[in-house]
Amino acid sequence: MISQSNKHPQEFLVECLINKDTNSWNHILLEHLFWKDEVQLIQRIPLGDCRNQDKLIWHFTKNGNLSVGSTYHLIRDQTLNSTNTASGSHASRSLSWKRLWKLKVPRKIKVFQWKVCQNILPTTSKLKTRGINLDEVCSFCSAPEEDLKHLFVTCSMAVQS
Repeated sequence: MISQSNKHPQEFLVECLINKDTNSWNHILLEHLFWKDEVQLIQRIPLGDCRNQDKLIWHFTKNGNLSVGSTYHLIRDQTLNSTNTASGSHASRSLSWKRLWKLKVPRKIKVFQWKVCQNILPTTSKLKTRGINLDEVCSFCSAPEEDLKHLFVTCSMAVQS
């Protein structure tokens, strides 16, 4: 579809096409900027409530707020679920990974969660298996062993979060 592009300003936002008082399309401006058939198509697009600001919602909590604690609980639950489904079918594991990568969270959280599920975080137990000589005690609570299960499920510091 080719618009009357010579009438369009270089920087133009959709919100400029909306009458904020009536929360409807600015029909006069649309007719000035677009061809008639384009105006009809644009006016078919329903408008939401423009009076409220958009905000990000973390759908894993009731209040919609992202926190370290809610992320911890999500990762812990995913880790426990992945342990339970480790013997499951390839299809169910593949579906779990697809769901992980589609989560509406920052990429670094997805990568972190993936590393937890793959058991590749550099815990002291994991580093020791790679030949790095470390004291295996937990860095947070001094428990005798620091592995993923301890860090995210049984560590007293993790449970307090």
